[in-house]
Amino acid sequence: MTHDYSSTQVNFSPEATEEFLSKQKSLISNADLYKSDGGMGLTTDPHVTIMNGIHAKHPPLELMEIIETYPKMTVMLGNVSIFKGSENYNPFDVVKVGIRCPDLYVLNYAFMESCENTQEFPEYTPHATVAFVKPDTCDHLEGLNRFNGICFLVDCVIFSDQDGTHRRIFLGQK
Repeated sequence: MTHDYSSTQVNFSPEATEEFLSKQKSLISNADLYKSDGGMGLTTDPHVTIMNGIHAKHPPLELMEIIETYPKMTVMLGNVSIFKGSENYNPFDVVKVGIRCPDLYVLNYAFMESCENTQEFPEYTPHATVAFVKPDTCDHLEGLNRFNGICFLVDCVIFSDQDGTHRRIFLGQK
């Protein structure tokens, strides 16, 4: 699957992934899931995007320098919230979990300043997608704290190119 742009993300640790997926499955009914051409529905690879819209196919040297000199960080999950599809002309809502990690804001800003990019959304909102759901079916989940307490240490950033190839760049290497 190809994309218009490259992106950066941090992946959940194996333990955090297991706990997240376990809590996710008991949260949303299959009848509420939005599926299109066999895709979407429940997230199977939880991660937090740092920045989408990177024009470069390969990690720019400036971006690599930022990552390699930045220390490891801890990511903590927060409450459930909803991106309403109607606000973005999408036929689905996105159930997501807020992320508490000031370092992600710092990296997002540094990445935006260091490499050519196109941003679709004006404000960075770190989150982990739980599921894509039919419109207005999961509004009752707003504010739920089921994922609070899940936290994990991040030791690398993933650069995902337009072809979906992932490259790990380790934090704190310099």
